[in-house]
Amino acid sequence: MSIKSTLFITLLSLAALSCDTIFCCFRDGIKNKEFTNWGEYEHSGQLRLDGAYMRLSEDSLVNGIHILYSDGLIALGLGCSGQTLDESLETYCDIEISREKKHDWGAFIITGNLLLIQHVHRPAPTFQEHPISEIRGTVLNDTTFELIASRGTQDEEWSVWDSPREYSFIEVDNKPDSNCVLIDLLGAPEVQ
Repeated sequence: MSIKSTLFITLLSLAALSCDTIFCCFRDGIKNKEFTNWGEYEHSGQLRLDGAYMRLSEDSLVNGIHILYSDGLIALGLGCSGQTLDESLETYCDIEISREKKHDWGAFIITGNLLLIQHVHRPAPTFQEHPISEIRGTVLNDTTFELIASRGTQDEEWSVWDSPREYSFIEVDNKPDSNCVLIDLLGAPEVQ
């Protein structure tokens, strides 16, 4: 076989391969194809982003905290359940520890009044193989949203929760930045 024939067959074989396997991997070898929200959010004022969103129990203790960022990142949950509001805001539920935990971070988009959050949920050998879980909610106004359903992967049916989980806005001066392990793995959302 001549060099021209070998070169032609090699080029033809490479062209038949998808972008994800050859041509795009050099830029982002760890991209997770299920993370479709990553870099898609454009802030247009649906929710205030200069603070945090808290879910409080009947006795005014924190049940959950979500921090939304203008680049579409979200810090989820952040293990502060049972703390007072002041305790939770003092360290943002130990956000510095959470920066290295993939499951504490995700990406969100808002379409109309629909809020869709995607985040790494289950462990896997590599980041590309991590199933991406989704949480669906509704934006009630610019300071309140409620989460109403979830699913383990995009292939699963939505599981509607017995009662919505309402999160209300708390304005703060010391909001932490969004640097986290997902940015290390995927690059900043705005460059995607």
